Amino acid sequence: MRKRVDAGHTVRLMGAKAQAKAPGGNRQPFHGGRRPKEGDLSLAWRSFVPDYVLRTLLRHPDQTPAAVTERADAVVLFADVVGFTPMSEALARSGAYGTEELTRILNAWFGTMVELAAGAGGSVAEFAGDALTAVFWREARTWRATQRRALRCALGMQAAMARFQTIATRAGTFGLAMKVGLGAGPLLLGIAGDPGIRLAYLLAGPALDLAAAAEQHARSGEVIVDATLLDRGLSARVVERRARWSVVGGVRGRPPIRRPAVLEWIDERTAGRLAPFFHPAIAERLRSGRRDLVNEHRKVTVAFVGLPTLTAEDPQSVADLQRFLGAAVRVIDRYGGHLRQVASGDKGDVLVAFFGAPVSHEDDEERAVRCGLELLQLPGGPFRAGVTTGSVYCGEVGSDIRREYAVIGDSVNLAARLLQAARPGQLLIDRPTYERVHDTTVHDGLEPVAVKGKAGRIDLWAVHAVRDRTPEPAAAERLVGRDGEVATVRALLLRARAGAGQVVCLTGEAGIGKSRLAAETIRLAREL
Repeated sequence: MRKRVDAGHTVRLMGAKAQAKAPGGNRQPFHGGRRPKEGDLSLAWRSFVPDYVLRTLLRHPDQTPAAVTERADAVVLFADVVGFTPMSEALARSGAYGTEELTRILNAWFGTMVELAAGAGGSVAEFAGDALTAVFWREARTWRATQRRALRCALGMQAAMARFQTIATRAGTFGLAMKVGLGAGPLLLGIAGDPGIRLAYLLAGPALDLAAAAEQHARSGEVIVDATLLDRGLSARVVERRARWSVVGGVRGRPPIRRPAVLEWIDERTAGRLAPFFHPAIAERLRSGRRDLVNEHRKVTVAFVGLPTLTAEDPQSVADLQRFLGAAVRVIDRYGGHLRQVASGDKGDVLVAFFGAPVSHEDDEERAVRCGLELLQLPGGPFRAGVTTGSVYCGEVGSDIRREYAVIGDSVNLAARLLQAARPGQLLIDRPTYERVHDTTVHDGLEPVAVKGKAGRIDLWAVHAVRDRTPEPAAAERLVGRDGEVATVRALLLRARAGAGQVVCLTGEAGIGKSRLAAETIRLAREL
């Protein structure tokens, strides 16, 4: 866990025993228009959001709209990869070198899939952990051609997986496998939230539901389509039929190479209007022209919370979701969380929030639980929630065409499973979260449960409330037992005062005194 004081110097806090042992104490294709220059900030901004968000902003030049939706026919491609989580956990044990290696592998996979989608005339709408959703919008009088392009893209993605079947790393050899589902039909897309705090983009409807359901029926290496695609005249080579689902091995007929218009460039004012879609730390990096985000393995608490159902055919569902999200983003912001996404798929309509990435706090577990309980009380319920804590990969993945700040790891998947296991109105937590919050929560221990993707049964607890903490006594005037660290900080402060800016990173286990040393650093800075 880290606290940034002002990166070049690290002060590591250790307990007494540890101190005694310590020595010495990808490029986007462009089609006409203005070609972005290398380092063009607008390119960085636009790569973090789906194309339909940009179109919506350009149609509303004088405001950043919320609760704005549109409906369109589309083919949705949902691809899910198996194998990243064990690779991530193994490489995490290799430290920074392992994180760098995982970053290269993730970006190679995401970049390849994003390029294939763009080359087929589609666009990646969202990343969800180690999965992605691509959309192929229906063009006038070319519905069948759109379907062929989407299916060819899916088959091309599976063919490209050959290069990821055997991956040699410093932590061993791993392999990735992918399942792909396709669905076609109406799609609802839009924006919701609070423009002054956070906005989320929305994607829901039958096309997405069918694609997610198809992927659930696929096996590794397969592309599965819903029967309605074939009923509409899509000429494909069917390998196997499973009820309404068909495993496809090829597509007949060549679709015309007809890509939709590409938004190569947006002005800086429009780019700035994208800020509410990002965590403030990410938006600030984009404003300053820094394209790099810190890719790392770190402890993160993940919250999955159920949402009011969003239905493409029901305008009232849009209003209900906007009412919920408008309140939810204020709650998440108050607890210092990061609204990662609003997703619709095989887990239903869910809100995903992170506590500990990209900014961490000493009490992220408690913040997440308190936040989750408040979200369950918002109108429109009863909702359900799952909260887990663990070491995960955090970083920027994708390419110049489409990228996102992603959090990938076993605890993310487990939070989704706990959400599904929860009863209406219930918040479930895993053992690592329980161990950090049990002193302050009102909770019941439940029978261990089996969840998909986990060997054995999982211990879990239902949390009903969080008690207020007893105020801690005021800190002593002088910090005791940290003379070496205080001396280091004082020397760095003197260098900063002399005009040489310094960055200090405080690291150490939870409860070891990082907050106290940070407070002492502030006190020293005021005195100097």
